[in-house]
This record gives sequence, structure tokens and C-alpha cells, in this order.
Amino acid sequence: MSAFHALEARWVSSWNRCRSGPARAPVSARTLFHIARQLPGLVSPGKRLLVDISQLYKAEFRAGVQRVTRSVLTEWLSDPPARWSPKPVIFEEDGVWACDGRTVRRTCPALRRRFRPADVNVAPGDRIVFLDLNLDLLEHKDWLLAAKARGARLTFVVYDLLPVLSPHWFPDLVGPLFAQWIKMVAELGDDIACISKSVRDDFLQWFRKEYGDRLPPRVRHFPLGSDPFPACEVLPSAVAEAMRSRPTALMVSTVEPRKGHAQALGAIELLWEAGLELNLLIAGAEGWKIAALAGRVREHPEFGRRLFWLERCSDGQVATCYRDSGVLLAPSFGEGFGLSVVEASRCGRPVIARDLPVFREVSPPGTTFFSGRAPGRLADAIRSWLEFRTEPVPAANFCGWGDSARALFELGSL
Repeated sequence: MSAFHALEARWVSSWNRCRSGPARAPVSARTLFHIARQLPGLVSPGKRLLVDISQLYKAEFRAGVQRVTRSVLTEWLSDPPARWSPKPVIFEEDGVWACDGRTVRRTCPALRRRFRPADVNVAPGDRIVFLDLNLDLLEHKDWLLAAKARGARLTFVVYDLLPVLSPHWFPDLVGPLFAQWIKMVAELGDDIACISKSVRDDFLQWFRKEYGDRLPPRVRHFPLGSDPFPACEVLPSAVAEAMRSRPTALMVSTVEPRKGHAQALGAIELLWEAGLELNLLIAGAEGWKIAALAGRVREHPEFGRRLFWLERCSDGQVATCYRDSGVLLAPSFGEGFGLSVVEASRCGRPVIARDLPVFREVSPPGTTFFSGRAPGRLADAIRSWLEFRTEPVPAANFCGWGDSARALFELGSL
């Protein structure tokens, strides 16, 4: 018997003992709780799990953070934690609002249930999970302080600390804004949920540098899930023909400075000069601070023959890229998790990754690691793969989003 049901039994027993008159029948638990729910403050049928989805609501981003937000929220709404009621909320300029059923269905298309608007007046025992990366929360600091004063528990998900550790990789305004946000997280958060052990280590190291001997909040990490792959979709004919004709090195990520695309292109050029036949396929949207690299790719003599860039790639086309490629390249200089490494491994694709702690953490056995920024270092690793590759590589197993959602919820319950 659970603690809740044991308490229920004691309340029913006590109520019946206190009632006078031998002719009165015992009151059932169902009747008692129906009465009690009409009396404010006596019995709560479920605690509220308020989930911030502000950025997902404002724009349908396809980046990794929004994929996590959408996937975990979907799990919580479809299979709520026992005795908890998940409520998606958004932070707007004029206040904090609950999402209606239409918004929830649009945000999580897999759900078909209807949800009524929820009251966002914070109550003792509420848990507020900031699942989305919402830098606009800085404008709501007073609301967060008031929520804590009313007895709510705040859990912030931290995806990485790269904008504060290496701000030169990001647009100019991101670094200072993120620095303010992470300080607010450190000062107001009851629980800090990091998406990998490496991010947890980075957070604690940053906290000690920033706050000295001050005790940090509870900082833990939880595993991210990965989506079931959708049905493969047809790639452009030139890409498909090239992938059938020669081995393909694949990169899946937004094209931005820290992802290492320039080093990868330089490595492939060295291999072409040595007479080796292979393709480089980049799947990802154009990001920031890469105008020179973008021009270099588009104007390259091999562009459209052995060098390809799919800037607008559907999930089904990404699945085809994984399926038909030979190896995934992950030369990123910094990551919070490394989703493409996990996805490629699930497809049985070998991985060549930079020797980062987080890649060591999430990569399966057999991953090839390299170090150094010179194109030749990566070219050597690719050359070795070309010489000794075997097919197929056993597909790696990783947790699903249900496991990830449960782990994140339990992280704030310990």
C-alpha cells in the first residue's frame, strides 16, 4: 500500500469513528474525498508540474534544445508522474500564462488529448521546470522570487555553458545575456539539471570560480533520449547518386564556428589531393559568423559533385543521410551532449569525434577520437577509417524520451 493510500485509510477510519449514531452507514473513501475536494486546502488531488515552453511557443525551432523540450513535455503530458499534473506555461511581457489545448496540440503534435487552461497562480508544493532555454526569464526575476516565497520549487535545465565559457563562438549579444541568465539560475534554482556529466562538471567549475566557497544548489545530470527515426525520404538526385558512387563523410548540425566544419573541409581537401575518392555531406542550416566558410563551400570546385550542403533537410532526409553515409564526423570544439553522435550510433554508423569529455561520455565503444585543430589530424583519422572500415557496425542502444523524462522528474524529487 502506498503512503497516500495508507493516509486515505486512516482518514476514512477516523471520520467514521467520529460520526455519532449507530444507524449511519460507514462513509466510503470515494465519498469522503469527493467532499474533501470541495473544501479548499484540505486535499489536493495532484500537485502541479509547471513546464516552461516559452521559446517553443514563440517559434517552431528545430534545434536540439527545442527537440528536448517537445519530447520531454510530450512524455509528461501523455504519461504524467504519479499524483502530478503537468501544465505547460509561457512567460510573456504581460505575465505568465498557461497554454490552452490548441497550443499544446500544436507544440506536441503527437498528443490528441485536450487540456483546459490552467491557473498559474503559484501554490505551495508546485514544481516549475524551466525545460526550454529561455533567456527572457531575466525580465521575470521578481515573479520567480515570489514563486519561491510561496513555496514553489524551481528546476532549471542547463544544456551547456558554452556562451559564457567561449562567447566568441556566438552572436555578440548572446554571451553577456547568457552570463546574466546563468547567474540567475545559480542564485534562484533549487535544482540544476544538466544534460550530461560534462555539463555538470562545467557548471560546478564555473560556480566555484564565480562564487568561491558558497554552497551551490543541487546540481545533477540526467540522460537525454533520442527519437525513433522517421521513414527515410528521398534526397536530391545528385546527392543520392554521389552517395551510391563513393563513401560519404557526414556532418549533421547547424553550421556555426564551433562545429568544426572548416577543419573538416580542409581534411577532405587533403584526401582529395591524395587521390582518395569520398564525399563530404553537410546537413544543417546556416548559422552565424560563418559567411566566409559558407562562401568557400558554395564556390568550391567540388560543390555539387563531391561536396554537398543540405541547408533545409527534413527529419526523413536526415534519416536517409545517416542510413546511406559511411561515417559521421563530429569535429565540434564544444558540446553539451552530442546528439548527432548518438543518432549515428543508433543507425550503426561509425563515428570520428574530437576528443572531448562529453563525446567520451556519450559515444559507443569503437568510436575513433582525434585531437588538434590542423586539417591533417582529422584527415589521418578519416584515412584510417577508409582503409580499415567494416560493415555493418552494430547499432548502439540509448535510452528513449520516456526514460529521460522520468529521470528529469526524479532528479528534483531526491
